[in-house]
Amino acid sequence: MSQAESSDAPSTSRRWLFRLLALIGAPVIFFLALEGGLRLAGQGYDAGFFVPADGRDTLRSNPKFGWRFFPPSLARRPVAQDLSADKADGTLRLAVLGGSAAMGIPDPLFSFGRFLAVMVEESTGQSVEVVPMAMTAINSHVVRDIAGELDRIEPDVVAIYLGNNEIVGPWGLGGLDPDASPPGLPAIRASAALLKTRTGQTLSRLLRPPRAGGWRGLESFSSHGVTAEDPRLEGVRSDLASNLKSILERAHRTGAEVLISTVAVDLLGTPPFRSMAVAGPAESRRVDELLEEAGRALDGRDPAAARRAAREAVDLAPQHALAHFLLGRAALEEGDVAEARLELAAARDLDGLRFRADSEVNRTIRRLAAEDDALLVDAEAVLESRSPVGVPGAEFFFEHVHLTPEGAFEVARAFFLAWRGEEPPGFEACADRLGLTVWHRLGQWQDIAAMMDRPPFTAQWRHGQRRSIRLGRVAALADRLDGAGTLDRTLAAVEGALGSWPDDVLLRRDRAELLRDAGRADEAVAEIHRLLERLPGDPGLWIDAGNASLDAGAFDEAAAAYRRAEIADPHQSDGPFNLGALEVRRGRYPEALDAFDRTLAADPGHLEAALNRAAALEALGRRDEAIAAFRRVRERHSDRPVAHHRLAQALDARGDVEARAILEATVQRFPQDGTSHFLWAVRLGSEGLDEEAIRHLGLALRLEPGLDEARRQ
Repeated sequence: MSQAESSDAPSTSRRWLFRLLALIGAPVIFFLALEGGLRLAGQGYDAGFFVPADGRDTLRSNPKFGWRFFPPSLARRPVAQDLSADKADGTLRLAVLGGSAAMGIPDPLFSFGRFLAVMVEESTGQSVEVVPMAMTAINSHVVRDIAGELDRIEPDVVAIYLGNNEIVGPWGLGGLDPDASPPGLPAIRASAALLKTRTGQTLSRLLRPPRAGGWRGLESFSSHGVTAEDPRLEGVRSDLASNLKSILERAHRTGAEVLISTVAVDLLGTPPFRSMAVAGPAESRRVDELLEEAGRALDGRDPAAARRAAREAVDLAPQHALAHFLLGRAALEEGDVAEARLELAAARDLDGLRFRADSEVNRTIRRLAAEDDALLVDAEAVLESRSPVGVPGAEFFFEHVHLTPEGAFEVARAFFLAWRGEEPPGFEACADRLGLTVWHRLGQWQDIAAMMDRPPFTAQWRHGQRRSIRLGRVAALADRLDGAGTLDRTLAAVEGALGSWPDDVLLRRDRAELLRDAGRADEAVAEIHRLLERLPGDPGLWIDAGNASLDAGAFDEAAAAYRRAEIADPHQSDGPFNLGALEVRRGRYPEALDAFDRTLAADPGHLEAALNRAAALEALGRRDEAIAAFRRVRERHSDRPVAHHRLAQALDARGDVEARAILEATVQRFPQDGTSHFLWAVRLGSEGLDEEAIRHLGLALRLEPGLDEARRQ
């Protein structure tokens, strides 16, 4: 090589290096400049699970965290909390990761994590701080992201309880058409990472504008079933295993003790949400006949006949979830616990709407715990062994997956035994420390009863019978109240719990709600505003502040609070709906109409807003418009009895004979709805048909024992 060629070589190499740097560097510089510009312009949002508090050395839960994974109008929020960036000396910090079952729905005050904290404090005397890192409707894709923030809070113990939402959570099969496939794991993780940036958030907003529509619970995920034979399930299970490995790795990096649990679900009391169709009309009719026969035999206390009929149905349709469920129930009635467990587990695994962790989920959890340096908590096996009949059901679950206080205690006990190796304090001692009273139990069951009056629960086997049992439970709890005495005892119990956890946000919110119930609205307002000093961006607390101000008669302050809630989260309907209800109370119907219109713009399916909007038109004397609005509500919400009731009442107010026909048709369509029977009884009584009216009044009270209007007749 000549000297010229030799001296030319480094120059050529440098040119290629510069070109490579320019190729890589220019886009990076552009991205950083764009990202910085968007942040300066106030575009996008902080996407962390925790966000730093302004001027304070604390971390707050981020109400906007779910926006990355759901349309903002559907996104749920984490439990409102703030915690010191540096934990207090001598305090054990317990992080709980998972979905709504870990969060503690319907009342996070009594989640298994809080029961576990009490067990540790009672056994060791050490102070425990529970950090719920769980949310409704999230799955392992999201929990993996949340686990990346564990190092920010320095946990001593990490408890992992997840697996129910792998199909219906973000990127799950439950929201896809039957022939569609979810994106691969690399694409999912790249998407989640990009949406952490303001650039990604802006692109997402431009390419996929926010859609209107509010949260409908499981109904939101009921359109597409996933059968047990769907080949796409293998990908879901592979993704779960990969995500769980990442979650465990991130938990271990903090130096914390890591516990991971199998997921317990209600096998005995939850019929399948959807059964696979039977091939062939003749076979389908025969299976339906056999299942009806099995159900009648169970009702008639003839489990042998029920078992024969259900067994024949299973033989004809091996993939039919309800057939396995009835076979399991019949086997249990005959004392064959082993077969009952197998058949009821098969019913869960074959359920076409996969809202419960199945056998494969729990097998994956057990396998990964064995491969990892994590303690396995086998909650599924523990609840099975603790059930009085050997199969977990209503003693531990409100419905398909969410734990009653007794169920939460048993899961916490399983964690405690695996971790500490000793028996914890009993249920009553733990419940007393948490401030649990009959007042809380009534509220929990009222929330659950309302939720289970909606699809997909309404399509389950014998929904009407089980609804009557739930409403009977609500009525029985209500009968245990003794007015102010129960409320005073509940306030005292919550204030006793605050003695141990004085800064606990959940307890403070509960105390404020109880003060409202006790007629001490001014004290409730003060309590909530102290919380707002700590969590000023939490929309739920602003709603609480508005409600308490309303009770105190401070209408302007209530309206201001509802507007603050709407500013904090313009995608949700809570703020404008509550403002509309306030304006109705003030008799300011044009302002109410405007607020309800904003509510319906955010959530076109908001039933209460639509009904109240029609009522506001009626109050303004715009009767024809009101009737037309009530008709539209009934058309859109034809599955809700109240939509029929309100139209009938509006028609009756102007003497329209159509009201009678609507009430009669509603009773026939909704024979398990007590209010429909009550309104029809009133109508019949007004026509002098007393005998028939008394019969329907009796039906109303049997179906809904707590129906006060019917009791007064």
